[in-house]
Amino acid sequence: MGSIPGRMLLMLLVFYAGANTATLTISSSITLIGYQYYCEVRNTGAGICSQASNAVQLTVNDNPTASASNNSPFCEPGTLQFTGSGTAGVTSYAWTGPFNYNVQNPVVAGATTMNNGVYTLTVTDGDGCQGTATTLVDITALPLVPSLLPITACEGATPEFTAGTGSIFQFTLNGNEMQAPSADNTWQPVTPMATGDQVCVNSISPFIFNGTFEPDWGNPLATSAGGPASSFGDNRIDAIYLQSNDDYIFGGIAGNLLDNLPVNKILLFIDCQPASGYNVLNWFPRNGLYFSVEKLNSGITMDPGFEPDYILGINHAGGDVFFDLYHMASNLNNYLGSANTSNLLGFSPNANSSDYSNGFEFAIPRSALGNPTGNIKVFAMLVNDPGFSDPNTLLSNQFLTRADNTASNYGTGAVFFGNALPDPIMIPLLSADCYSQSCVTVSDLPVAVITGNQELTCALTSITLSAASSTGQGTLSYLWSTGATTVSINVNAPVDYSVTVTDSDNGCTYTELVTVTQDITTPVAVITAIRNLPAR
Repeated sequence: MGSIPGRMLLMLLVFYAGANTATLTISSSITLIGYQYYCEVRNTGAGICSQASNAVQLTVNDNPTASASNNSPFCEPGTLQFTGSGTAGVTSYAWTGPFNYNVQNPVVAGATTMNNGVYTLTVTDGDGCQGTATTLVDITALPLVPSLLPITACEGATPEFTAGTGSIFQFTLNGNEMQAPSADNTWQPVTPMATGDQVCVNSISPFIFNGTFEPDWGNPLATSAGGPASSFGDNRIDAIYLQSNDDYIFGGIAGNLLDNLPVNKILLFIDCQPASGYNVLNWFPRNGLYFSVEKLNSGITMDPGFEPDYILGINHAGGDVFFDLYHMASNLNNYLGSANTSNLLGFSPNANSSDYSNGFEFAIPRSALGNPTGNIKVFAMLVNDPGFSDPNTLLSNQFLTRADNTASNYGTGAVFFGNALPDPIMIPLLSADCYSQSCVTVSDLPVAVITGNQELTCALTSITLSAASSTGQGTLSYLWSTGATTVSINVNAPVDYSVTVTDSDNGCTYTELVTVTQDITTPVAVITAIRNLPAR
């Protein structure tokens, strides 16, 4: 773009493509290279006088090309490394996003999910020309350390272990998986454990799936902000969150669906397998999920390179929110459950389009998506179910990313999404563990020993039994069958006596029993009468 000021003689009239101002603004749509421009100034009197300026030839430089990337995903906290570059002549780099940086390759130590989001790199060359590129940071949150009960376990026992503080748990014994990651928070060994065995629980998910987004979600990866307000009233999609680990893909969509039996639905198209070749245009057969899927107009064409494999369908009906995972190639539906029945699905309506803290939350096992690796792409739309009789599904004006801000409903006809907004969102998958762990090591039992004379006799009618020789890891406590809690007891009856020894370090107990006998022969007194002799 160039500006050429003119000189004023009497009344200024400048002629160039209809221009009649003192300053000529040339848009980028006009070819500038190789043309010369001049200003001609005329008066308005009876005798027309004019004078032309000197000619000016403009030189238009190409904008530099920018490239931006980063090393996410990884498990927080970690070192976030941005990598930026530009074509020859670039003199400055500026990164804008959730945080801003003014160096070519920023390094962020201790990065967390608060650093998540889209970053734009702007490069500027010596002529002031600029180029831009974007990169998405998607760091996975580290779950809180789980609780594990009982806190101690003893040799020979088979206790039921119960985990808390989390939503997805994995149990291991001596490093071997005993129970795969799931919402089940209990596990019990089937054989008695040995001293030194280690039971661990890994908390896999940092989220509680109730529809209220925790801070660990970080920043949304995309929003509909800047686009049109929802034309479906209080049904809307406003922002999307996605994170992953080795076993699950975690997602959140800020938004709302009214409980309307069920007319409006959210469809999240997921491209997670290589070269599926599917698009709405060539996708047949299709049925069994919703009419809104079955009756999508066959003329709908997604962005080039976006070939979805699955559709996550969300609908609100009868006081519950339901989640279905439809496989396009097999035409089969995998019902994931509902917000009221699954610990891994949740819903809480957001208040308005700027409320990114409430909506739909879900955890999908990667196995349910064919165990994808690398990157996946998603494309979310809000639709109106046409029902049995209507021919085609009605697309709203809300998508993630946003639609053009002037868009009304996209209607029931063919749509070519490759022309402009909205676009799919690509996220890299974390193919590594990201968990917190608690463990219990199986403890040795204490050794209970009872010493002392164990036989009552005529000469020994009371004896002392002592447990002082018992051993354990910590301080021992004692409980005798007589109810005594002292280290030793005095007894005088020939019966069984036991002592239970408890180790204060681990709570493990052991019981020892002895039998006290007696060797007492009761003497028999015999009185013999003596005849009285006569007196002499």
